[in-house]
Amino acid sequence: MPLLSGECKKSGSFRNRNRAVQRLFCKRCGISFSESQPFDGLRIDHAKVIQIVKLFSEGLGVRAISRLTDCHIHTVLSALETVGERLLAADNQTATAGRYEYVTIRWAGPENTHIIRPGGQVEFVGAELRKVHKPNRADDHSFYLNCAMNGLTKEGYEFAGISNDDIVMKRLAR
Repeated sequence: MPLLSGECKKSGSFRNRNRAVQRLFCKRCGISFSESQPFDGLRIDHAKVIQIVKLFSEGLGVRAISRLTDCHIHTVLSALETVGERLLAADNQTATAGRYEYVTIRWAGPENTHIIRPGGQVEFVGAELRKVHKPNRADDHSFYLNCAMNGLTKEGYEFAGISNDDIVMKRLAR
């Protein structure tokens, strides 16, 4: 809902876990609503979200981050997904066309995992993943996606975002 000057007025506030949230009232349509928050849908402290992102950027896995931050694995994934979406949205708003090229690693099991390269080329990496020795206690999903990310890092890509079964990486366009 757009906030137009003169049409909305302050209508109290409330305190959630993270901060005080301003309530607003639209004079035109009579609807009361809250201002948008930086991490909508996450009910953990912003400091904890920042800690999760920092640990992830240092190379820790989701389970390790979960243990260190005392958060559930799904909370860690939700935080990373939300921050990744915000970063992609901000990057798309500020980036000029053609500045970055993106690849997507799509998980479909160890045999069918594939990379979608710029221009829509699809590269199946199951044969390459089979060559890598997986430790007995490692999770297939995390281990093989991490291997694929490491391979793309050698090509100059860096992490850009994550969703349920996709990892997006970017590099400066060549």
